[in-house]
Amino acid sequence: MKPWFARRPDTAVAVDGPDQLDAYKEGRRDEHSRLGRERPAIDKPALNDAYDRGRRDERRRHRGSPGIAFLVLLVAIVGGVIVYLAIREGSFTTAGATVDRSISSTAQKVQAPIRGAEDKAGNALENAGQRLKNTSGGGQN
Repeated sequence: MKPWFARRPDTAVAVDGPDQLDAYKEGRRDEHSRLGRERPAIDKPALNDAYDRGRRDERRRHRGSPGIAFLVLLVAIVGGVIVYLAIREGSFTTAGATVDRSISSTAQKVQAPIRGAEDKAGNALENAGQRLKNTSGGGQN
């Protein structure tokens, strides 16, 4: 069986190693003579300044947002806690229930003083309204 991409003997050019090297050297000589063997002068300080300007420009274009970085960090921490709880509790469902219980108890602790303040404010308003009615004539129309 013949290889699919083999060269046909009639189109193959046999070139020995030294002949290839001579062809390479001749091509280099031609290119050097075409260019005139002169290298362009390089201004090192200008090149360094351009490099530094490019770095500054790219840094300005790709600067990060501290707010987004903080949110990503917060999401990563919450995700880590959820994974930890899932491993400890044995499943994500149980871990979610644990988080729900924790949030619920915390919310109740926070809402208790607020509800007490609402009740006190409501009672104070009712008492103030009763006092105004009593002082203004007993509430008769």
